[in-house]
Amino acid sequence: GQKELAAETDRLRRALRQPTGRGRWGEMQLKRVAELAGMLDHCDFHEQLSMTNEEGAQSRPDMVIHLPGGKSLAVDAKAVMDAYMEAMDAQSEEQRQLQLARHARQVRDHINKLSARNYWNSLDHSPEFVVMFIPGEAFFSAALQADPALLEYGTDKRVILAGPTTLLALLK
Repeated sequence: GQKELAAETDRLRRALRQPTGRGRWGEMQLKRVAELAGMLDHCDFHEQLSMTNEEGAQSRPDMVIHLPGGKSLAVDAKAVMDAYMEAMDAQSEEQRQLQLARHARQVRDHINKLSARNYWNSLDHSPEFVVMFIPGEAFFSAALQADPALLEYGTDKRVILAGPTTLLALLK
């Protein structure tokens, strides 16, 4: 049983080191949180909804939440984990801190990318922000510990950071 568990854990770690595996995992977590909040697919939210803004540019957030009053909110799942996983595997505290700082920079980079997409311009009656869903509380809190200014930075860029618990509360 221990050998099977170790082998399965190793397969999961390898899958999460691949960008497509991480992305799909993040999207699945996002959908689970929406469903846990009592929302239904194709009714309360749509996944991978293609949108066109005023300039004709295409975009596709991971999820569009349909809010009361005909409003919509874009949510993008970002499984930012490379540096975090390296930090957990670090052999020294110094290496761990360096990787956690890199993890926070990766989150900041994703904030910049999401902000530039201007999803709110492609949605009718959208609040002028996007939610950046980080699919694990550990990833979310590690980034905030390494860079406490991330929440404020995201807000200034119209990107609201949310882990599973925060997103669940927001959707409720």
